[in-house]
Amino acid sequence: LAPFEDGLEFFSQQLSILFQSDEVRASSRQTRSRLLALNLFVYLEFTVWLEMGPVNEVCDLIRREDFLPWLPVEMKSDAIKIYVDEAGHAEMSNALIDSVEEHLGIRKVRNIRPAFLATLDRLVQREEPEFHPLVKLFFVIISETLITGTLSKLPRDETVQQAVRALAADHASDEGRHHAYFRTLFEYVWPRLPRHLRRKMGILLPEMILAFLQPDS
Repeated sequence: LAPFEDGLEFFSQQLSILFQSDEVRASSRQTRSRLLALNLFVYLEFTVWLEMGPVNEVCDLIRREDFLPWLPVEMKSDAIKIYVDEAGHAEMSNALIDSVEEHLGIRKVRNIRPAFLATLDRLVQREEPEFHPLVKLFFVIISETLITGTLSKLPRDETVQQAVRALAADHASDEGRHHAYFRTLFEYVWPRLPRHLRRKMGILLPEMILAFLQPDS
């Protein structure tokens, strides 16, 4: 990790919903800096939960011969590469959390499960067990093809610590490739599903999209 520099923040004010509040913007520099650090923790924790949870669970499904066995061999092999990428993102995010906690002497909020996981649980529970893998597959396709403003804008914000910007830039580079993979996967899988499965999954897609676009409550 690049060393932390005095005068730089740990997250971008432009990307923090907290800074839409006049009260927050008018608070002391110390308060604003601590809020941005806590915002960083939320962002990094989201990454760990997503990558180590649904994304890598689905990558493991894809690489298996008995799941969508008609997928090209190359696509199944690439799922293993993405699994490794995502585990790396989670590890680097966790390491940065530890470093920032030690540097600032503040702690992240522990054991807060992101709301998108509750949405996934609810969607899975609504379906018969035989459809659970497909629900998870399309949930991850949605998550990996939604490129967030954070990934594109955070690396360019020069008010933010270089270690944070570098991690976001590395993540963005990988996610660009993952976006292309999962977009192609969708284009390959969707036409090959029976009509009743396309209807079943299609009904769920809007809720999956909203799971990532709505504020985490």
